Amino acid sequence: MQVTDEMVAKAAKAMKQQRRNEIETGLCRATYEDMAKLALTAALGAMWRPISEAPKDGSSILAFAAAYRDYYGVAQWAEADEDIGSVEGWFWPFAIRPTHFMPLPSPPAQEG
Repeated sequence: MQVTDEMVAKAAKAMKQQRRNEIETGLCRATYEDMAKLALTAALGAMWRPISEAPKDGSSILAFAAAYRDYYGVAQWAEADEDIGSVEGWFWPFAIRPTHFMPLPSPPAQEG
């Protein structure tokens, strides 16, 4: 997973808005931890893409859909296979179509 210019822009915008709100309301300044959380949340939110842009090469993605609750899960595109009676579409653990996706993060580095 790579940090993009769009992610940086979203994070900076969120922090600038926080500072504007503090100046306008006269509230105490947010802690570094609060600002980091705000920036990371904005940056990670910028990673979600419409499902129409997702890779259809069988690679795993993190998918999202919203209904009466939010659904998150790993998904893969599956082509139709007449031999087993499957249909083309997203294979994931929910009976609702995903609407957005993001690439899966890299696995943690192995120690030693």
